[in-house]
Amino acid sequence: GGRGRGAVNQPTRLTEETVVSRLGCRKDTRCPEQRSRGGGGTANRAVRDVNCKCSACEIRGRNPASVPTWGDQAPAKQHLRLILTGDHTHRYWNDPPGTVYDSNRQLFHLYKYERFRTNLNTLKKSIKADRERLLFDEQAVLKELAAFPRPERTSQGNVFYDTSKTKQKLAEHALDGTLERFKGKPRELKTTCPEYDEFEDKEFRKHVNNTRQRHLGSVGWQFRRNLEGSKDHHAKYA
Repeated sequence: GGRGRGAVNQPTRLTEETVVSRLGCRKDTRCPEQRSRGGGGTANRAVRDVNCKCSACEIRGRNPASVPTWGDQAPAKQHLRLILTGDHTHRYWNDPPGTVYDSNRQLFHLYKYERFRTNLNTLKKSIKADRERLLFDEQAVLKELAAFPRPERTSQGNVFYDTSKTKQKLAEHALDGTLERFKGKPRELKTTCPEYDEFEDKEFRKHVNNTRQRHLGSVGWQFRRNLEGSKDHHAKYA
């Protein structure tokens, strides 16, 4: 019968339903035959191991202060962001949080499941919002270009340098040393290629000087980088 006054308290019996409700995992509702052969219409359900004893769970329980906070530098968050932003068809987008949680226990089990589930859903929403915003901006740019197409030439009558053959050819001549050989002689350089006839002498000289300075700056940066790397290497292994 029911408990009356003076009745002895009995320990609460933990049924499967009680464990499921307390731990937040899904109950496997398949019949025994379905469990043995798989399938049964529950492919999207996650049956979690609520008694996991993996090394990450032990670290979380033994020394929670050593677990990285869930910030941009957390390996678990970086791993998820890299996958979700790199592949919009990846299984992580559709798998239940419990399945994702168990897919990489070394990283994800450092966090309690409930916290991981919340952070995963928040990250998904953030990435979706960024993607939709980028798509909106791209569509706006395309509409702007369609409504106001750029003319073939500038107001000064020149072709646009960013899409010109001159720009491509100057970049090649910067790499093979031609610009250095014709340093201070832009008119002579201009006679070496028919592509350079796209611009008048004054405009062409400006583009030559700009290309040369950018190339020298890039080479100088690479040299300084290699020099510093060499110094660090010798200091470390001397």
